[in-house]
Amino acid sequence: PSAAETLDLAALAGKLRGYGRREMTEVIRLLVMPVRDLLDEWFENVELKGLLASVAVRGITQGPFAGGTTFNLLHHLTTGDGYFRATAKGGVGAISQTLAKAAQSSGAELRTNTRVLRVVVKEGVATGVELDSGEVIETVQVISDYDARYTFTQLVAPPELEPEFNRAVQHVRYNGSVARINLALSELPNFPTLDEKALQGTLVISPSIMHLEKAFDCAKYGNVSDQPYIEVTIPSLADPTLAPEGNHVMSIWLQYVPYKGNVDARQICELVLARLSEFAPNLRSLVLHTQVLTPHDFQERFHLSEGHLYGGNMTLAQTFFLRPIPGFAQYRTPIEQLYLCGAATHPGGGISGLAGRNIAN
Repeated sequence: PSAAETLDLAALAGKLRGYGRREMTEVIRLLVMPVRDLLDEWFENVELKGLLASVAVRGITQGPFAGGTTFNLLHHLTTGDGYFRATAKGGVGAISQTLAKAAQSSGAELRTNTRVLRVVVKEGVATGVELDSGEVIETVQVISDYDARYTFTQLVAPPELEPEFNRAVQHVRYNGSVARINLALSELPNFPTLDEKALQGTLVISPSIMHLEKAFDCAKYGNVSDQPYIEVTIPSLADPTLAPEGNHVMSIWLQYVPYKGNVDARQICELVLARLSEFAPNLRSLVLHTQVLTPHDFQERFHLSEGHLYGGNMTLAQTFFLRPIPGFAQYRTPIEQLYLCGAATHPGGGISGLAGRNIAN
């Protein structure tokens, strides 16, 4: 770490010492603890432990038996991406539109449907970007929201970087394991055992910690469990503008769907419909359209390395001053005037906006 980072770490260590030896030991124990052990210490109900553990493995290719999953749970809770998720009127796209308007009101120029071929580097300094049209936009600073691998293998030529840095880039762990399925429905599905108000929240199929571990175990061998971890929301209940009158949209988070595996989108969709039909028998008959996004789709369409939604696994080895790469945690890169932001940087995955705020400061 740099001198400034060393001072920050020293301040953090001082706070830990202020807790006292016993409390400091407990903090360190929690960070490396499997979430299974944490929940076994505090809870008895199997179903409740399954629900609580689901957030600890959300977005990572690890099971609840793995060390450090308690940290992932704390991370999600800290960034507001825990058990009670907020939704924006108009969907996530509405947030983008609001940010775009705010930027334009301050003089920003936005270009959409435009691909950047490379970052222009002259004598170790980023001086602009080259578009796929051949146009070069000169600039004082370049900020990449892509992850470290895509930025430093596709946008910046490896010869511009030191061999040691290139090796570090190649060693960042990704292996995305989340698929997203969106369903357009002719009407609201009937969940006989649920009050309709419950449908306005998040429905989670994670009946036990062992259920999660078995689903992860299949992913280790490149397969998808027939009993996966599923989160379901029906955002059109909170925001009717997302679907025509009387219709609804259902958004599904499916885990584990390993990037390093043989995954068929049609089989994924069929698996989800079969599993959810156990709880909503009329669901299949209501489906008008489907969209399935696997980790390979995320990589091909959005340039997310190995389809990882968080720009790299959220583990202790890839967080805090080690994210995205040791020695480059303060959003800076070896290329002067080139910076990284987004989920690949601190504090990590989720839509918190904290990386952008930090880099601006």
